[in-house]
Amino acid sequence: MMRKIIAMLLCLVFLSLTVTVLSASNDSPSSWAADHVNAAIEAKLVPQALQTNYTQAITRAEYCSIAVTLYETVTEKEIADRKAFDDTNDINVEKAAAIGLVSGIGNNMFAPDDKLTREQ
Repeated sequence: MMRKIIAMLLCLVFLSLTVTVLSASNDSPSSWAADHVNAAIEAKLVPQALQTNYTQAITRAEYCSIAVTLYETVTEKEIADRKAFDDTNDINVEKAAAIGLVSGIGNNMFAPDDKLTREQ
């Protein structure tokens, strides 16, 4: 049950942060998403580095940063396990992979700078 709640929360945050519809500026989210994005920022769920360029696609590593922050906030405990990849040592990627939120692309690679696709 907790896993389903966390998955739903991750989807909500992900949708709120990956706004790609008509926005007047990259530095502010679309008007329909602004309240959700601001609430996520106030709850300290959005890293400072991701509080701009709202119309840009999110990378796989950036998604991990948001997902791990949300997961650890909701569960109130840090993810201790790690899954290593050959192309990144990003701790949030390692944590997210360790608990099964994300997976690599094969051959022990993660592709942290690739843009996250809808399918992923």
